[in-house]
Amino acid sequence: MASLVKTSRPTSARVVSFGSLNSGSPMQNAIKTEDAERAIKTTLRDLIDESVVDRLSVMPSDDATGEPSLFVTVYLRASRDRPAAAKSIDMIKAMRNALFDIGDERFPHLSFSAPDDELSEDTRRSE
Repeated sequence: MASLVKTSRPTSARVVSFGSLNSGSPMQNAIKTEDAERAIKTTLRDLIDESVVDRLSVMPSDDATGEPSLFVTVYLRASRDRPAAAKSIDMIKAMRNALFDIGDERFPHLSFSAPDDELSEDTRRSE
């Protein structure tokens, strides 16, 4: 699936230390994130119709509680292609299992975005 090949890769300045979970060098952390991206892409290829996906982004970061996480954003071609909540939960479970299979304990936070998503009142530009 060519559309899932485009990802945001962290630069060396964006690689974070993951404490005891991932306490290797920045280069080892980047390799671990590349392995995680590969596992996530492979998993999502089986769960999302590739014709509705523009691209995929996987960004390592800490979540709101400070836990090392992966923020996965699926950029859809249209908002009507957004999967139902139950399907999204299945995707998270599948990504979690794929990450565990490679020894990565970070939680994958999944979100979807589309060019025709409506902006909330707080994010609309003032006219």
